[in-house]
Amino acid sequence: MKVVIINGSYRKSGITASALHMIEAGLKEEGVETSFHDLGEICMSHCTGCCSCYKTGHCCMKDDAERISELIAEADGLVLGTPTYASNVSGLTKDFIDRGHFVIEQLLRDKACVTIATGENYGSRDARKVLDKLVIYSGGLLCDSFAMNAPFNGTDMVREELSEKCRRTTRKIMKGLQKKSFHPIQKMIHFVVLNAGIAAAEGRIIVTIDADNRMTKKTLCEIYGLLRSGKFIGGGAPIRFERYSFPLWCNDMLCRVSFGLTGLYSGIFWAKKETFDAIGGFADLKAMEDVATAKLLKKYGKQHGKKYTTLRKNYLINSTRKYDDLGDWLYFRLMIENAGVLIRAALGDRSGMDSLLDRMFYDYNDEH
Repeated sequence: MKVVIINGSYRKSGITASALHMIEAGLKEEGVETSFHDLGEICMSHCTGCCSCYKTGHCCMKDDAERISELIAEADGLVLGTPTYASNVSGLTKDFIDRGHFVIEQLLRDKACVTIATGENYGSRDARKVLDKLVIYSGGLLCDSFAMNAPFNGTDMVREELSEKCRRTTRKIMKGLQKKSFHPIQKMIHFVVLNAGIAAAEGRIIVTIDADNRMTKKTLCEIYGLLRSGKFIGGGAPIRFERYSFPLWCNDMLCRVSFGLTGLYSGIFWAKKETFDAIGGFADLKAMEDVATAKLLKKYGKQHGKKYTTLRKNYLINSTRKYDDLGDWLYFRLMIENAGVLIRAALGDRSGMDSLLDRMFYDYNDEH
């Protein structure tokens, strides 16, 4: 297991850093790999509002902020701490939040998270709430959160209380990392936020795209033409990898056959806003949410005499970052190792499927 720890203070020995290092020590004792980052020491530019992250899932500025964001994406958990400035997070922390494209990429989806805010007065609670909302809106599981007040340079005066809070927090994040904690209210809030963009959108056509992927140049033009024809309720897109090898060609062929047989193309979803509203928005499931959403669109289209289709001239370009890390045979290896689970699932027994889906889509870093 791997946890990224972020210190949003310039002070490397202040109360924020002290709390984070206490949690770091506790996690290491449990055998967790940690990665500690002082934001005051990294190269990080301000967000310019160019919206590149909305289009590509990545920031156009290749500095340390983007590097740390990639580490978070690969980790199993996040510990985020900030001092309190004017009843809010520090400027460093705000810059990192703006640069991290947390919400648009759902960067913390199902990751165990902890937030800490320190300060001298009540304002630390407000700063903590900012971090809490960031975690929940980004799909994370908020295992614990606390605000700690202490006089400036007064870490020694509250060390005993701080140590106890950090021990409790370490225990809670360990439960989250081991999947022994459940957060139904947070899941419900995340579902609402996930579909809030669709509900609030003012355009007549909605297009969604999986994080860490990108679309080809004339995708939106083709979508507009297909919907304007009146024949289609909406659809998905073919998937192509950003690079190819023999195992990735095999993976590509498997996807083409699966999509061809089921007609449930995904990756990019597109339909009129009124259609998304009618089906209740994007399906919020732990895995296979694309398939569930495609089924809803297809069923709704059939009821209205329209087809669910796929793009013919454009496609989704799928990131190969996971294959770069774990090898191009990754999914085939998992399918062979878990052939029994897949056969039982096909016969109606889904025991073991949740664990397999975790390994395929979320928790693969536990073993690497």
